[in-house]
Amino acid sequence: MSSASLIGSEAVRQLADALKCEALPIHWNLGAGEQQDLERLIQHHGTEQLVEVVARRAVPGDAPKPARYWLRAWSDLDATLARPAATASAVARHHSPRRNHSDALMAGLALLAGEGGDV
Repeated sequence: MSSASLIGSEAVRQLADALKCEALPIHWNLGAGEQQDLERLIQHHGTEQLVEVVARRAVPGDAPKPARYWLRAWSDLDATLARPAATASAVARHHSPRRNHSDALMAGLALLAGEGGDV
């Protein structure tokens, strides 16, 4: 079976052509559901960004990796885009006006100093 028969949609063919132009070979072995996932990623992120992921992660001289490997890497783009919002909310919670242990320690030392204690 040729690799062309394993590449379904026009968007996936364009991605395959772009990768080939950049000398980034891939073994195309995706099932129908995986191709739909890839089409969604292409629509969401664009061909250029998916090619960029392969270009950054591919090791020159290594054997071509299967498309399933790259599908997982490309899917990480969705997780990466979702992280900043989660991180921002975590930072907001972390910097809440709650007192931490060092604040309590400093307040206790200040009280002792005020009572004439030797600090």
